[in-house]
Amino acid sequence: AGALAGAAASFFPFYLAAGAALALFHPPAFAWFRPAVTPALALTMGLMGTTLRPADLAAIGAAPTRVLQGAALQYTLMPLAGFTVARLFALPPAARAGLLMVAACPGGVASNVVAFIARADVPLSVAMTTVSTLLAPLCTPFLARALAGASVPLDAAALTLYTAAVVLAPLSAGALLAWAWPAGVARIAPFAPLAAVAATVLVCGAVLASSAPALAGIGGRTVAAVACLHALGFASGYGGAKLLGMPEPAARTASIETGMQNSALAAVLASQAWPALAGAGAPGAISACVHSLIGSGLAGWWRARPPPAVAERG
Repeated sequence: AGALAGAAASFFPFYLAAGAALALFHPPAFAWFRPAVTPALALTMGLMGTTLRPADLAAIGAAPTRVLQGAALQYTLMPLAGFTVARLFALPPAARAGLLMVAACPGGVASNVVAFIARADVPLSVAMTTVSTLLAPLCTPFLARALAGASVPLDAAALTLYTAAVVLAPLSAGALLAWAWPAGVARIAPFAPLAAVAATVLVCGAVLASSAPALAGIGGRTVAAVACLHALGFASGYGGAKLLGMPEPAARTASIETGMQNSALAAVLASQAWPALAGAGAPGAISACVHSLIGSGLAGWWRARPPPAVAERG
């Protein structure tokens, strides 16, 4: 059953695409889940926490330079790409705010799966995701405020507390549970990815369903802007890693970690930060589908092209 659940989770881009289409064309299919969005996101973070092992923390200590470089790429290249794309596409306020929140968020939890498929450096991917997520309560509100500017008011202090409650607390709780009850966590571990995928689909579907009316006039432009943002993220992450001298597996990892954002978090945070902007959470929901599809395609391309032997980390 665990193996079957793991195989089912591997089709997450298709679930997201189908859920997004259903949410847009028949909003009631997901509107009922709206009150549970925040708990579902916290559950996803908690499930990610249960996957953290001492070996993952050791990987951070063994390769601090690359992990910190990855976090720097994450929190510089994507915000710059978001700022540029928002201006190029001349997005309306709600879509602009949502896109900038996507750009300011940490790496996506699905990036570790994509890194595995792409023959990238999986332990480094886990370390980068973990560090960028732990930095999110400080970096995400600061960057969202800096990028959005005074034209899109944001209570950065409240958003910092909210991000800590939704990300840091459940992530820590999951890690503590894995340490205190390893046998129990081991039994549920095979089903955790599928549960996280289901929660993400429901979260993004609920946000899209509530944003459907606002997306009617800006949908096509918003989707194109989100796709451009993620394409720039994947490309600049790979190029930046190569400029920093990373070997091919690590460069692939940096590309994936930069290009794949925690879109469900972005959708929830944007709706929380800008409740008066109808549709502010929609770019995050769209992003979940777009970055998964791009990442999956890129992973397939790279998997067919094995990298040279992995160099020692440093």
